[in-house]
Amino acid sequence: MWTRGVEARKAEAYRIHVIERAFPVHVVGTMLAILASVVSKVRNPELMALFDTTLPWVDFRDVWAVVSYVLLVCTQHARATYVTHYEIACETFAWVGLMARCSISRYHPHLPWGVIRFVTVVASAMGLRYEIRTQWAVIVAKMATACLIDTRVKQKHGAPEHNGKPFLELLRVEFGTFVFLTVVTLVTQYALETVDKKKFETAWATRRGARYSRGNGAERRRARRGDAR
Repeated sequence: MWTRGVEARKAEAYRIHVIERAFPVHVVGTMLAILASVVSKVRNPELMALFDTTLPWVDFRDVWAVVSYVLLVCTQHARATYVTHYEIACETFAWVGLMARCSISRYHPHLPWGVIRFVTVVASAMGLRYEIRTQWAVIVAKMATACLIDTRVKQKHGAPEHNGKPFLELLRVEFGTFVFLTVVTLVTQYALETVDKKKFETAWATRRGARYSRGNGAERRRARRGDAR
């Protein structure tokens, strides 16, 4: 039971370590998301609905701006609670951001989306990451969802060369993008977490050694007091 307790404390300490390493980029990401949403609304004030039939009144740029602002405020004024629910915050930000990006791509298909998506994926891998052992499945699901939505958007609202093409034909092209960006995300996070793990293991061993030394010192002092008596 003692060993399980130590392992649980170590696992939680490692989780906090990964969060601390990603947190500065995470905060900057929320700021940039607010800025990007505001700039997009100023330049394109018209409604950009992604789902015409189910959510025709929802512009995900607005939702993303609100979510990003709330998260930013929480990082500054409710940090302990934020860290407790950090994984939920990351995924909320990422999924709403995904919908906002898909909305913009529907109305502006000629933007350099290949470059934009690569940059945002790398940024997400740096600032929206937590332990990859628990996040990898969510990453794959998120990328697969983006693949399906982008394919549908291209078929219905994309550039003239894509309009009206069979869904499966366009999906094959998007599948290549899905694989590439998923690999980029996972490799980036794995590389960053490898560095994090090495630093954590060194720090953990140092702390354990210090506690052991303090414990031995206390034992020696008690022994000396006993000898004196």
